[in-house]
Amino acid sequence: MFLLVIPVGYAFLHSGDIAPNYTVCDTFARFSYIWLAHMSFELCVLEYSPVVSGAVTEKGKWAEGKERVRQAYKVLFDRNHTQVLEARAQTTRADSPLEAEPTLEQNIVVTDKKTDEPIVVNKQSAKSPHQEGYAHGQTYWQFVRYHALKAALLFAAQAAYSTYEELYSPLRINPSYFTDPNFAFFFRRFPKSLHYEELYYRFETILNWNIVSMWLYESYHSVFALLFVGLGFDRPEEWSKSLFGPLSEAWSVRRYWGKHWHNYIYHSFSGHVKVVTRGWLGFPRGALGPRLVENTLVFLLSGLMHSLVRWQQDPETDYWAISLWYVGQMLPIILETLLVSVWRNLRLRLGIEKDNKLVDRLEFWFGHAWTTAWFMWSVPKYIHTRLQWTDARLQKKYAAEWSDDDFGGNGTGIGGVDVDGANVDTDYDG
Repeated sequence: MFLLVIPVGYAFLHSGDIAPNYTVCDTFARFSYIWLAHMSFELCVLEYSPVVSGAVTEKGKWAEGKERVRQAYKVLFDRNHTQVLEARAQTTRADSPLEAEPTLEQNIVVTDKKTDEPIVVNKQSAKSPHQEGYAHGQTYWQFVRYHALKAALLFAAQAAYSTYEELYSPLRINPSYFTDPNFAFFFRRFPKSLHYEELYYRFETILNWNIVSMWLYESYHSVFALLFVGLGFDRPEEWSKSLFGPLSEAWSVRRYWGKHWHNYIYHSFSGHVKVVTRGWLGFPRGALGPRLVENTLVFLLSGLMHSLVRWQQDPETDYWAISLWYVGQMLPIILETLLVSVWRNLRLRLGIEKDNKLVDRLEFWFGHAWTTAWFMWSVPKYIHTRLQWTDARLQKKYAAEWSDDDFGGNGTGIGGVDVDGANVDTDYDG
């Protein structure tokens, strides 16, 4: 693992030099730490090692070595770990994406020594290495056509949104209006904060943050799916149709992160956390308290990784606010846990049946509205907080150079005001 840290760390530190485009550099930096976490999970937690069948061994050392290299390559980018399931040795984890619960032909006999996750023994015959895959059922040409069309549509959607944002968005009329530090405080300015212009500003902010960003990463995913499958390095079933989980599943903040956005890092990040909480500290599996602690640690780990990227890409600006924002996602999750418990009891008392489709549909849309409202409040809160902390950081660092004696003006040069006192745009990213 140490041998992997050196080149990945070097690539991360120099990720800002790989392209003139900030988004490309930022994405590559994120890819670096996500991939390193993935490999750490494979090697240190799952203790991956190639499984070579007897038939291959009988062909000689060359054939065995070739098979080991092939399997080692497969594990490099296998984000859902379908290539390394213990099914190769007739076992698999119960929380695997392929085996959510034991079937009649399986029995849980022991828990993993590191993560306390149940190990399932598969009584069926052992499957050949790399037989498992995604169940989309697409052939080679169906897969290639699907991702080619998807990539084209997503890049077109990004271009269309960029054109709208630059030429037609109401926010372009007076962008400095929305850089007012007071926008960090929604409830303090209530009900003035319910003005339609501010609500639209908040909505467009999360549209950029949650949807356009998803389009960007999904388009990258489709491009690389085309590259690896199209050139014959992988088979279609070894690549998913999408990077994220379905957005329709995000009808709560918990589900937004668990079922949608964090879909592709769930195993590696939570696996490392469970090594600490269950393997080292002995937390019981399934209890509410330990699960909340584990979820908090996963968000903290994700936030620190984002802070690391911000530090690498722009070290003079604030890079800690994003960590606090990620940890803060536990607040609505805890609130949801309490409210769902109360609502379930109330629903039973009111005699509402579990299969009441009307109530289920209302719950679904209320959940999406709640999740949207949370991000409309928390994302602008984070952005304006980071801007204020960045201003304070720059003022402290450059106070001597931006003093009145040097400039003969008001001297701040930051916080949306230049040295002559004229308003300027304040930089932020969505």
